[in-house]
Amino acid sequence: MTALLPEPEFRLMPGEDADVGLKRILLQDIVSLRAALAAPGDRGSVVHAVRRRLKRVRSLLAALEPVAGADHDQRLKRARDTARLLAGARDADVMLATARRLAKDAEGEALIAANRLIDRLEIEADMAHATTVALDDIAARMRVLEADVASLPAHFDGERHLRTALVEAYRAGREHWRAVDDGAKAQVMHDWRKHVKHRWHLTAILEGRMPIATKATLDDLDRLGEMLGREHDLAILKDRLERDTAAAGGEAGTDLLLELVRRRRRKLRKKAVELGEELYGERTKVFARTLDI
Repeated sequence: MTALLPEPEFRLMPGEDADVGLKRILLQDIVSLRAALAAPGDRGSVVHAVRRRLKRVRSLLAALEPVAGADHDQRLKRARDTARLLAGARDADVMLATARRLAKDAEGEALIAANRLIDRLEIEADMAHATTVALDDIAARMRVLEADVASLPAHFDGERHLRTALVEAYRAGREHWRAVDDGAKAQVMHDWRKHVKHRWHLTAILEGRMPIATKATLDDLDRLGEMLGREHDLAILKDRLERDTAAAGGEAGTDLLLELVRRRRRKLRKKAVELGEELYGERTKVFARTLDI
């Protein structure tokens, strides 16, 4: 996380009631988001940090779906729509970073094509940042979301909601892990990453409260999420190259880059499936029993 966005304590404190802790965590996250948006600094770093934190907020909001209070769908929609306003600049940065990483494996004509692609993507990233929605608009949306979260009931069975959501995140992640093979569609991989990240966020909240919420598990979930994120970034770059062969200087250069993309995606999928065996190898019923569900 960038220094522009100090990290609040994102876990339940020893002896803290789950309902109190969950509201605290959500409100701290939202307040820190607004502070980051108002701070001077590199716009790209702010956008990246804010989008990451919004994903965490959305993950926790989803876990609190059964809780009465302000309308759940509106809470999630507000957080999701806010993140989408920042998507253009962030997506352009990700595609550029992916192309730069690809260039490190390229040589000869493939390297020439990669450098042409990078030149094009640098221009597009600059344009995306120039047209990004004003950050004060995002901050205003965060103030509304903060008031919405504050309206949640003072007391609810937060620990039960967390445990139930964690089991569902595990179940969905396990299903997608089992569906992955060389021919798995990019959407399958992308959806798997969403479930991995959701499980990661929920596990972090419970760190230290139960055996499954260990630092080692959190590190592995984080690592798996990053692998799947890189795979998804390459899938997006593949689509771009197939739509616009001129970006890499023509069909010959594009074909060379596409082959590099295919090889890298295969390696990432293989590593992800292997790590997934450690994280999702148990049946969901066994995992649920560790949570007393």
